[in-house]
Amino acid sequence: MIKAVKNTAVILLTAAAVYYCIVYPENIGRAVKESVDRCLCVILPSMFIFLCITTFISQSGIHSLLGRPLRIISEKLLRLPVEGIAVFLLSMISGYPAGAKLVSENFSCGILTARQAAAMNCFCCCAGPAFITGTAASFLYPDSNAGLLLFVCLAAGNIFTAAVMSKTLAAITDRTDSKPHINTGCIISSVKSASSAMLQMCIMIAAFGGLCEILRLSGFIDALSYYTSGIFSLPQSTAESIILTLLEISNIITLPPMQPELFPAAAFLLSFGGICVHMQIAAIAQQNFSIRIFLAARIFSASISAAAAVFFMRFLNADISCGATYKPISESSCSPLPSILLLIMIAMLLSVFKDKKMKS
Repeated sequence: MIKAVKNTAVILLTAAAVYYCIVYPENIGRAVKESVDRCLCVILPSMFIFLCITTFISQSGIHSLLGRPLRIISEKLLRLPVEGIAVFLLSMISGYPAGAKLVSENFSCGILTARQAAAMNCFCCCAGPAFITGTAASFLYPDSNAGLLLFVCLAAGNIFTAAVMSKTLAAITDRTDSKPHINTGCIISSVKSASSAMLQMCIMIAAFGGLCEILRLSGFIDALSYYTSGIFSLPQSTAESIILTLLEISNIITLPPMQPELFPAAAFLLSFGGICVHMQIAAIAQQNFSIRIFLAARIFSASISAAAAVFFMRFLNADISCGATYKPISESSCSPLPSILLLIMIAMLLSVFKDKKMKS
């Protein structure tokens, strides 16, 4: 009975989505285009090189060397091998969903157990400094130290979450240090893997852009933002931006700029990551993923980050001092041409690998 109701609901929602796509193609197309522009001008330039580097570090085994100085913290406190704490640190500088990808690669290599990988997916989820400064800090608090403070808040949330999740893991008994294996193949494989992950991320963001527009056209977003604004005493436009950001994190740039009172909310949203990111992590993690545990961990981490943001608000130098001359950065102020060329080269590279694989 429950399964039949669920299937019926899915069919009705799908039919409704098709209806809005047919009746409002211009609105949905415009929303998808804006999401693609955001990927080309913001997401891709700020995250691609970080993803390539961290993937190379993981695949070449260099992360085993990076984690050895922190062996005591890794094995005794977090109950992870030295590679585990290296992956944790790399996930905080590379941005989501790079952390889940690194965890998945180390699980596939046998470095992490299934239980360790499942736990690490809960706290190896961070926006990364490049994403924070390129989006939230630049659009919400330009010419301030907001980027640094937000990163510290997010790191605090993940560290607390890691400490809690480590209690569910068994103590480390065996100590087998892997050796780095650096070669040309690692570089090519890392770029290929990072390119595939980046392409998947941009496609998901574009898809969620269309989904958010369908929800807006249906009146769901307006109704939810109306009631939310009344509960939290927020302007309805701000509540709508928060709801859209909970769905897709890059919508955080739609929050009103230069509002210090929204600093904890920005920290919460960046730490939570958004449903779009969660779906990408679930697809990467596959069997090492529990949606209930993951959501509980992300809400806990986001709450810690918001609490830290309340404390660090006193150090935020984002006071409004030039209201007439302030000009927010336009989302389309950069040229998407370099990013488009990069995507074309990525597609060419992937096609070459595919041809070689078919010939072999």
